[in-house]
Amino acid sequence: MIKRFLATTLIALSLAQCGCVRIPAPHTAQAVSLFETNQTLINEYLVKQQEYQQKVSSYTDLKNAFTTLRDRFQSNQNVVTKSLLLEQVRSYFPATLDAMIAYLEAAKAKIESSSSLPDSQKTTILNEIDQDINYLTQQMTVVENADDLSSARGAAQAIRTYWLGVQVRVKQWTGRLLWAKVNYLLTRLEDTANKLEEDINELKDEGQDVSELEDLLADFREHLSTALEKLELAKEKLEAITNLTEANQLFGTIHQYVKDANQYLRQAHQDLKKLIAELKGYQHRIKRISGTGTLYSQGDGKIALVGNGTIKGAVDSQLGGTVVIADQGGDSQINTNDQGTKETLAENKWRYTAIGTIEITGRDVIAVITGSELDIQAVGTGTVLLQGTGQYKIDQADWQDIPAGGLEASLQ
Repeated sequence: MIKRFLATTLIALSLAQCGCVRIPAPHTAQAVSLFETNQTLINEYLVKQQEYQQKVSSYTDLKNAFTTLRDRFQSNQNVVTKSLLLEQVRSYFPATLDAMIAYLEAAKAKIESSSSLPDSQKTTILNEIDQDINYLTQQMTVVENADDLSSARGAAQAIRTYWLGVQVRVKQWTGRLLWAKVNYLLTRLEDTANKLEEDINELKDEGQDVSELEDLLADFREHLSTALEKLELAKEKLEAITNLTEANQLFGTIHQYVKDANQYLRQAHQDLKKLIAELKGYQHRIKRISGTGTLYSQGDGKIALVGNGTIKGAVDSQLGGTVVIADQGGDSQINTNDQGTKETLAENKWRYTAIGTIEITGRDVIAVITGSELDIQAVGTGTVLLQGTGQYKIDQADWQDIPAGGLEASLQ
C-alpha cells in the first residue's frame, strides 16, 4: 500500500510528468506578437514567467529530497518512519501546488497581454484560470492538514484528476490564442483587399486598363481564402477537444493548420506588396460629366466654380474654411451675413475666412471654396470642379461619391 502510494504521489504531482503546454518566454523580438503592444502587460507576463521558473526550481529540490527519503523508506522502514515521510510530503506537496499555481498565473498574464483575442473569449479564459487557481489554493490547506499518508494519497489523487482537466484547458487556451492571432491578421488583410478593390474599380470606371491589378488582387484573395479554410479547420478541431487524450491527439493537427494558415497569409502579404507597387504606377483621372439644373456637393476638400449664376451654402468657420472670389464680370453680389473676415487680394478679388454661410451671384465669377463639412449648391451655367471626399448630385439624381481623381461638371 505504502509503495503504491509513493508511486502514485510522484506520478500525480510531478510537473515533469504533467504534459503541460509550455508557455514560451518572449526573450526575442520574434516571440512577442506584433499585436501585443501593451508593454505593461507584457512585462507583467515576464515577471510571472520568472516566478514560475523559481517555483519549479524549489519544487525540483523538494522532489529530489522526497524521492531520496522514499527510497530509504522502501529499503528500511526502521530508518525512515511514516511520520518522517509524512512530514516530507507536507513540504513537497505545497511546493508542487505552488508551481502549478505559478504556471497558471503566467498563463493568465499571457492571456491578458493578448490584444488579438476577443474580449469575450479573454474573459471566459481568465475566469477559468481563476477557478483553477482557487481550487489549487484550497487543496494547499487540505495537503498541509493531512493526518496520515492515506489522507495525503487521497489529496494527491484528487489533485491529479483535477490537473488532467487543467491540461485540457491549457491546450484549448493555447489553441485559441494561436487562432486569434492569425484570424486578427486575416481580418485586417481582408479589409485591405476590400479597399484595394474599391480603388481598382474607380480606375476601371475612369476607363483605365486594370487587368494586371485585377489578377494580382485575385491572387491576394485566393491566398486569403485558403488561409481562412485552414483557420476554420483549426477551429473545428479545437472545438472537438473534450478530454486530454483528444487534446494530445488533436493539438499537433491544430498547430499545423494554424501554421499553414499563417504561411498562406505570408504569401498574401507578398501579393499585397506587388499590388501596392503596381498601383503606384496609376494615377486617377478626373471624371467629366455634364447636366442642367442645380449641382449639390457635400464633404471635405475643394470646390472651384467658373461661370454665371448663383453659388451658396455652408462653410464651417470652426474648421478653417476659406472662400476666394474673383469677380471678372464686375457685377457680383456677395453675402456672408456679416460673418468672418474679408481680405482684398487684388482688384475685384477677395478672400473670406471664418464665415458660416455664403451666397455669390454674378456673371463670369470664379469662386474657390476650401474646407471641411462643406455643403454647397451651384445653379447657372459654367464649370464646377470637385476634389476631396464627399458626395455630389445634380437636381434629383442619386447622390454619388466624388471620384478619387476629382470631378469636372459642366452645367448648361
